[in-house]
Amino acid sequence: MKQYDLWLMDRTSLLKYASLIYKAENKAVSVNVETEDSDILGYTVDSNGDAHINIKGMLSPEGPSGLDKEIGIEGTSYTQLTEDILSAHANLEADRTIFLHVDSPGGTVTGIEDAAYIVTEVSKERKVVAINEGIIASGAIWLTAGCTEIKARRKTVAFGSVGVVISLLDMSKLFENIGIKLWNITNTESPKKRSDVTTEEGRGVIVAELDGIYDMFLSTIFENRSALKQQAVKDLQGSIIWADAALKVGFCDSIMGYEPIKQISSNDIIEGKGEIMNVKELQEKHPELFSQVKQMGADEEKAAVSQRLESVRAYMEVSTYSDRVKLACAGVVAGTRDIEGLKDLIALEDQLHELKASESDEKQEDVENIEPEKLAVEKTQRELDAMNDRLREIL
Repeated sequence: MKQYDLWLMDRTSLLKYASLIYKAENKAVSVNVETEDSDILGYTVDSNGDAHINIKGMLSPEGPSGLDKEIGIEGTSYTQLTEDILSAHANLEADRTIFLHVDSPGGTVTGIEDAAYIVTEVSKERKVVAINEGIIASGAIWLTAGCTEIKARRKTVAFGSVGVVISLLDMSKLFENIGIKLWNITNTESPKKRSDVTTEEGRGVIVAELDGIYDMFLSTIFENRSALKQQAVKDLQGSIIWADAALKVGFCDSIMGYEPIKQISSNDIIEGKGEIMNVKELQEKHPELFSQVKQMGADEEKAAVSQRLESVRAYMEVSTYSDRVKLACAGVVAGTRDIEGLKDLIALEDQLHELKASESDEKQEDVENIEPEKLAVEKTQRELDAMNDRLREIL
C-alpha cells in the first residue's frame, strides 16, 4: 500500500486493508509469491450461453499482491477484468448477456477510468448486468455505472461511498526520535508539489486535488447512469446505504427476490425427475432398492474397517506396548480415533521405554559418585512423569 495512492473505497474497507498491511509488515509474515496467478478464473458460460464474471475485493491495476493473498485480502485486477469482458463479448452469441457478480468496496483511481470505459462501451452492443452480491461502493460504483442494468441480490447489500480518499502518514515524530530531519524543497513555481499537510493551507491543496477526481467521478456516473438522482447522491456525503434506499436513489434498478421452492409432483416422479423421501419411506415404497442401498453401505463400511485394521495391525502385534496402545488401536479400527493420534501415542510410549531402559542400565553400573547418579535418576523420573502426563492427555 503506497503512502500516496488515491483510493475510491469505502472507509471501513480501507481501514481494514491498512490494518492488515501494517500487521503483516510488522510481524515478518512469510509470503510465498507465485510467479503465475493461478487464482484468475476468467469467466464462465452457463447452459443458456450467458457469461458470468466475478468482481471481488479491492480493485487495482494488477490485482492482489502476494502479500495480499497471504493475509487473506481478495482483489480484482482491472487489466484481467477488461480482458475477460472483451473476451466474453467477442465469443458470446449476440443476444447473450454478460453478468458481473460484484462484491467490492472500491479500489484505486489508477485504472478505473479505462475499466469503466470498457464496461460502458460493451454495454452499448450487448446486455451487461451487474449484480450486487454484497457491496458495490466507491470505485465499484464508477466501474458498474455504465452497465445496462444493476441488480441487488438481497435487501441487505450495500451501495454508495461515492468519494475519493488519500491516506497520509505523519512520521515526523518517528524521524525526530531517530535523528532524521526531512526537508522537501521544490522549484520556485511549484511550492504546492509537496504541500505541508500539517497546515490548513497544505491540506486545502490536497483537498482540491481530490475534488478534481471527485468531479470526474460524478460526471462519469451521472452520464452513464441516468437513473441516478444527482442531488440525492451528493447528499449522502460519501456514506453507505442499503438496497431499498439505493433503489430510490438510483444506484440499482431492482432487488432480486428468493426463487420459490419447487414442489415435486407425482408427474415429476413418473417423468424421472426424482423423488424426495426418508429412509422409512424408501424401505416401504422401494424395498429392493432399499436392500441394494443398505448392502452398498455395509460393503463400504466393511472395506473401511478392513483398511483401518491393516493400518494398525503392526502396532497390535508388538507385545511391549501397553494396554493404552491396544485400546487406541481398537478405537482406530472402530473409527472413533484417528491414526495420527495413535502414532503420537506410540511415539511417546517408545520414548518411555527408552527412558526406562536407560534408568535400568544406570542402576546396574558401579557407582563411584553417588550424587551425580542420584541427580540423573531424579531427572529421568521427572521425564517419565511428564511422559505419563502427556499419555493421559492423549487418552
